[in-house]
Amino acid sequence: MRWQTLILIYLKNLNMPTVKHKCPDTGKMKEKKFPYNAVGKAQAVEFAKTMGGTIKMNPGYGTETKSY
Repeated sequence: MRWQTLILIYLKNLNMPTVKHKCPDTGKMKEKKFPYNAVGKAQAVEFAKTMGGTIKMNPGYGTETKSY
């Protein structure tokens, strides 16, 4: 039962815009995830611009073709 929960958590985290950026204080590469909705996508884009990071949109299977 525990491994199934871990897989679900892993799959849930894949469906989020992810920004990789360098921490201004420590210099380490960090990763920040945003919700996969219109607001989260906009926040991810602006955060990437502000921090000088790279953004990767990670749609799950089927969500990239849905239109509401």
